[in-house]
Amino acid sequence: VWFRPGERLSIAEVTATYLSMTMRLVGATISHGTARPSGRARDAVAL
Repeated sequence: VWFRPGERLSIAEVTATYLSMTMRLVGATISHGTARPSGRARDAVAL
C-alpha cells in the first residue's frame, strides 16, 4: 500500500488505509468520518 505518483493509490488513500489499520490494531472503533482522508496527508508529504 505504498504511494507511487501515477499509480493506483493517492497519498490521501494511503493515509486513510494506514489510519484504519492502526486503529484496528489497537482495538479502536472508527466511524465512517474518521477514516476519511483529511488535510493531514498534505502535511505528511512536507516531512
